[in-house]
Amino acid sequence: MKKYIYSYPIIFLLLVVCGCSDWLDVQPTERTTSEDLFIDREGYRNALNGVYKEASSATLYGRELTWGLASVMAQDYKNNNLTYAYAYAAEYDFESYAQTKSLISNIWSQSYNLIANCNHLLNNLAKADTAMFQLQRVERDLIMGETLALRALFHFDLLRLFGPVPMRDDGKVAIPYVKDYPNYYTPPKPMDEVLSDIVADLEQAASLVAHNDTITHRTQTSYGVSALFAGSYTPKHVFFNYRGHRLNYMAIHALLARVHMYAGNTAKAMEEAKYLYDKYGPHGKGKYWTFTTEGNAKGQNKYIKFADDIMFAFYDNDLMTKVQSFFAQNRWPLSDDFDTWLDKTKRDFRVNLVNESKQSEKWIETLSTAQNRKLQNTIIPVIRFSEVYYIYSECLYRQGNHTEALKVLNQVRLGRGRTDTFSGTDENEFYEELLQEYRREFFTDGQTFFTHKRLNRDIVTSIKTHKMDESIIPAIPENETIF
Repeated sequence: MKKYIYSYPIIFLLLVVCGCSDWLDVQPTERTTSEDLFIDREGYRNALNGVYKEASSATLYGRELTWGLASVMAQDYKNNNLTYAYAYAAEYDFESYAQTKSLISNIWSQSYNLIANCNHLLNNLAKADTAMFQLQRVERDLIMGETLALRALFHFDLLRLFGPVPMRDDGKVAIPYVKDYPNYYTPPKPMDEVLSDIVADLEQAASLVAHNDTITHRTQTSYGVSALFAGSYTPKHVFFNYRGHRLNYMAIHALLARVHMYAGNTAKAMEEAKYLYDKYGPHGKGKYWTFTTEGNAKGQNKYIKFADDIMFAFYDNDLMTKVQSFFAQNRWPLSDDFDTWLDKTKRDFRVNLVNESKQSEKWIETLSTAQNRKLQNTIIPVIRFSEVYYIYSECLYRQGNHTEALKVLNQVRLGRGRTDTFSGTDENEFYEELLQEYRREFFTDGQTFFTHKRLNRDIVTSIKTHKMDESIIPAIPENETIF
């Protein structure tokens, strides 16, 4: 029997926030395990910022869970150009090569380290005097809500990577859901129990951050890219700014839609997606998010991340330098199949994010000096409003409302500039187009593989069919188990 041991040290990064400067630009100045961190509100803010900072590292969302391992497993790249560690991963061989095993092990250990940080922060928040915070209970609840949402996100991506194919789930234990600090042993749970814990954390998180994001600092979420990522509407303190780089109220609901969909709970997924679609989306009442216009989607000054519909993104001020350093010898070209996936004759704006060398421009630095373009160099997308549309469309289709399902799906396609309208209602046709849309929308973003896994659909390329079975699931790292 396996036992999972968690004794990772708690390491908080202290990000000192000064004046009106962007906290995201401030580098860590100290590491501490001392409870002195929690003597004032700045300590709590710094502790939360430290979790975001570490999550943006190459081990997690700064590479492996976006343009690195997750995209390799989706077959986004031309495999014969990959370095050995990733070439093995492209064949779902996670055991034969030491560096591939290390990639997997680091994702596991770093994720649980950050979960431990979240739990330590939550413990202290539970007993904190709200009077110490600038906005008292509103701020305390905001920090607590974001921390719960981060804990849920980390567990969810561990489950998506290490857990079973949902439609093949046999009820065996998957991963532990760690809520306690200090914690040395938490037994693993079956997938459905882990998903229930994730949903519970996200629902509580949404209720806790709601007041800040919908009342106190509503303009930080409702004024688009300029507020979400550029911080153009500065509130009383910079800590409450840049809500696109924080797990805000709307992004948490989007994550709930994603989680419910993964769990097979179509009714709840549709409830979440419809709420966002109606109230905040490009075709809803509020239009907090839009689709990037044709003018901003092409040319030298294009938005390389199409940031207008990004609901939440991690951040790294040095992201492009790190990506360039990784690709110092050879930047990976995309799979030859992208000529089929992204048909240039269809006037799809997303074609503009693939250069003449067939490389993804999402991770190539824009040299534009315009604020909303330059800031895209630092963005690490995690969830987009387009995914809310895809989820809503799929839920409508499953309900038998094919007409409305196609309408919603085509709204994304048209929003990305497509000149054709998809009209297929046959189940195989619909899901083939839906998966193609995920492929077009999320290439090198890290979501495509997990969508195939959720749907139990093989990944088919012109070279090979990769079966969606147990072979695509990496084993729990050996150093995290004892027998």
